[in-house]
Amino acid sequence: MLGALSEISPIEYNEPMLHETNPPTLFIEIAELFASCPGRQQILDFRPSSVAAERASELLALNRNGRLSETDRQELDQVEQCELLLRLVKSQMRAT
Repeated sequence: MLGALSEISPIEYNEPMLHETNPPTLFIEIAELFASCPGRQQILDFRPSSVAAERASELLALNRNGRLSETDRQELDQVEQCELLLRLVKSQMRAT
């Protein structure tokens, strides 16, 4: 799968992340987790930091109150994608 991604992705995997992007804390935490070559149990035990969890709660509250900016909406979408990815990875790991 990674081979197929490298064919369509214009980003080289050895390039540093662009400074113009500001990924949510959870994205960074997941990247750090996988970059550390974790064992199965480390992945299953992974929980977002209190900073990431608090930001997600803040975004959800803004959304409930109808005060979510477009930038916040994009960040919330990214956080939800991270959550989905983690759930899928953990589910697959538990099934095997």
